[in-house]
Amino acid sequence: MKTARLYSFLTLFCISLFSLNASAAEYSVGKHYTQLGTPQADGGSEQVEVIEFFWYGCPHCYNFEPHVNKWLDKKPANVKFTRVPAVFRPSWQVHAQAYYALETLGAVDQAHEAIFNATHRDKKSIDTPEAIAAIVAKEGVDPEAFKKAMRSFTVQVKVKQAAKMLRAYQVNGVPAVAVNGRYKTSGREAGNYPTMTKIMDYLVEQEAQRKNITLK
Repeated sequence: MKTARLYSFLTLFCISLFSLNASAAEYSVGKHYTQLGTPQADGGSEQVEVIEFFWYGCPHCYNFEPHVNKWLDKKPANVKFTRVPAVFRPSWQVHAQAYYALETLGAVDQAHEAIFNATHRDKKSIDTPEAIAAIVAKEGVDPEAFKKAMRSFTVQVKVKQAAKMLRAYQVNGVPAVAVNGRYKTSGREAGNYPTMTKIMDYLVEQEAQRKNITLK
């Protein structure tokens, strides 16, 4: 009986070990994600940071958003999540201003998704501050305060910082996600968005182990 129990334990142990190794081998650098040549600032000694690069006008970002929201619902508390709007063209700047205006007003949770829905689901224009202000107003955001925030010095500085981050993280398309200043993945590398969030989890775990952080 003891021999049988020992055999069962060893079998389960080997299966578990194989599963861990298979999981670790499932995602590889250069194929599913990229290691940055120059590491950027990370989440600090007690956190792992995940950054999502996006653009409100991007249909792929719109399709990725529900997966991001599911991931946010279950992410550990000591994983810091940051959104950075992409500014690849001058015409995208108004969208970056819109996001940072929401952030300044503490209204990201209130109206971020509404801007996505307005342009992709409802086919509305988001080319001007007035057009975007009309969208967020329906979510209870003061349109005048919103437009004022878009013009503010604070928002202008954040937009410039976002543009610098795109270059530093070598982002050439969105949606893209960076993990703790060391790794980057995208829908193209992952193949699909559910896999992309799994790669995010994998990289978060890798960084937590490297920094000896317990995810909680």
